[in-house]
Amino acid sequence: MNLRFNQIRMPDNTFDGPFTQTIEYETKQKGEYWLILAKSNMAEGTPVGKFFVKIE
Repeated sequence: MNLRFNQIRMPDNTFDGPFTQTIEYETKQKGEYWLILAKSNMAEGTPVGKFFVKIE
């Protein structure tokens, strides 16, 4: 599937990224994080299909 983690929005409204299809990210701030997923322009394939996100 042609999908990647584009950016992460932190509680202080700053952003980090881009990333690949799999990431490990240490959350250093308390609050709400946004995971922004998008089509990867560096890969072939469709961004349509089933996927899952596992957060530990």
